[in-house]
Amino acid sequence: MKIYLLESEDWEKSVISREKVKALIEKYANEAEELLDNPSAELNIIVKPSLPHISSTKGVGGSTYDAELIDITFDPLLPFGTKKFKKYLKEAIFHEMNHALYMKFNPREDRQLYWTILEGLGIVFDTKYADGEHFTQGRATEEDKLAWFYKFNSNSVSHWDTPNDGMMYDTGAWLVMRAEKNSGKNVVELTKLSCDEILRLSNTK
Repeated sequence: MKIYLLESEDWEKSVISREKVKALIEKYANEAEELLDNPSAELNIIVKPSLPHISSTKGVGGSTYDAELIDITFDPLLPFGTKKFKKYLKEAIFHEMNHALYMKFNPREDRQLYWTILEGLGIVFDTKYADGEHFTQGRATEEDKLAWFYKFNSNSVSHWDTPNDGMMYDTGAWLVMRAEKNSGKNVVELTKLSCDEILRLSNTK
């Protein structure tokens, strides 16, 4: 695993030094790597402040492109303070590294169910191991999630319906938790399975 800090003028604006950011990412990535069985040895994490996918509620963001590439970004002004920055940074790294492991065993598919399960796995993993805060938060009942499951499962082509992204994350986490309960497998074991197998284990009909 390699961590690369990309050059940017925004490092000069940053409340926290690039050296400190790299040290934190190394720490959290090593912690996640210990929990995730058999992640890619060729994983690269690139870091650049102020990319467009920063969460407005956390000041941190991340994306996973495949089993070998993750990006991490953040608001250099740390709008929620240093303590929250560290918390949200750890959450993002755990979340994205779970995605990378899933993609190692399950190459990208153009199905909404694939992305629903992928995000659900990431949420369940970072909630359990990194105290993630974005988990369900009471947004929907079980009936709502079942209805959204039918919607996501019926879509053969993936799409990001922005007003409903939160519902997709919640539905994915709900399916993963059902699969955990029914199978006795933990979230790391489930991360190595296909979305169809996780759906089968969830026993959702």
